[in-house]
Amino acid sequence: MEQVFGYSAYSKSGERVEGTLEAASHSEALAALRQKGLVPVSVSNQQSGVEQPWWSRQISFSSSVVPLRDVARLCDTLAALTKAGFSMVDAVKTATELVKLRVAKDALRVFEDSLRAGQSQRKASEVLRGVFPAEFVDLIALGDTSNTMDTVLASGARLFRKRAEMREKVSGALVYPLILIAAALLVFLVLILFLAPNLKPIFAAANAEPGGILRALFWMNGLFVQHWVLLLAALPLVVGLSVFALTTRAVRRILTDLLERLPGISSVLRSGHLANATRSTALLMESGMPVHAALRAVGKTAQGGLGTLFEQAAAEAERGGDVAPVFERPAVPSAFQQFIAAAELSNQWAPVLTSAADLFEAEAARGQERLTELLTPALTILIGAFIGVMMLSIVGAILDVNELSFT
Repeated sequence: MEQVFGYSAYSKSGERVEGTLEAASHSEALAALRQKGLVPVSVSNQQSGVEQPWWSRQISFSSSVVPLRDVARLCDTLAALTKAGFSMVDAVKTATELVKLRVAKDALRVFEDSLRAGQSQRKASEVLRGVFPAEFVDLIALGDTSNTMDTVLASGARLFRKRAEMREKVSGALVYPLILIAAALLVFLVLILFLAPNLKPIFAAANAEPGGILRALFWMNGLFVQHWVLLLAALPLVVGLSVFALTTRAVRRILTDLLERLPGISSVLRSGHLANATRSTALLMESGMPVHAALRAVGKTAQGGLGTLFEQAAAEAERGGDVAPVFERPAVPSAFQQFIAAAELSNQWAPVLTSAADLFEAEAARGQERLTELLTPALTILIGAFIGVMMLSIVGAILDVNELSFT
């Protein structure tokens, strides 16, 4: 089925061209533009407004379609190639052949074409946002700014690999609770569809009023029997809306803000944000960037409210003032304040901030492990309580029927 794609591209003369074309898929649209001698910068489906339909997106809070382990391997490949002397264009072209996911291949090819058209690595990498994690795009921009692409991407590979390991631990810890949830739902359906219909006539014949739990079961049974077609039809709609919501940036941002306010989780996220910001700052300073310029560059991408602080610190450093007092805020951990003070006092910014990044990465990892360890027993208790309530309803129903038989 032909679809309408809008595109922005460069001609061989360097002129920017925009328009639309019809193609069966995003890949065919790219191929058609290349056949015309154009270098595509962006190609989007005009019917959906996005390059990838929402129903095929991965449900993820990381704004990424590509799995983290694949991102780590890509970082390793690009780091090795650029360190060996490959240009970024050739490195991307070679790495693209090793990528399996089609949407990732398409995004990397557009990235490559944008580089060949003369765009900077920072600007061209924006086409990767939404397909790859935002941090990956920021790393490329950081490597371009610092001229240390191989070092930056090697650090990124370690970062994404650690995140993948933690995500796998969380997924493994959820297997047992998910089994319990499935069992609890099965018990619930048996109560509604089989137990409630068999008990209802007994109470009706005895002209007796059932208990509260049984009344609820009778009501749900009647709702399902009368409207089962409507309920089954609404199920995919609910699932689709949920997927759409979870793949929308605004919803993800709201959920992230809520997570940052939860006790326990907020400290883990704060440590992660500090680790990312300090690691990026250290890399920039290692490449020879002045303190104020490095702080300002990191401030543009820092998360968790750190961006404003880093930009204020950059302004203070540019004026020749002290940076450490800027970070003396209740929301900033005292350990981080001490690292900044030590770096400023010794004028050894890169080594001190590297140590700070190591410390906060380890702290974030420990916090994630603790949360994972607590997750399984907490969910088990909640699900056990639900199953217990269901069992009480069954026992209560049996006792009610037994009483009716003697009246």
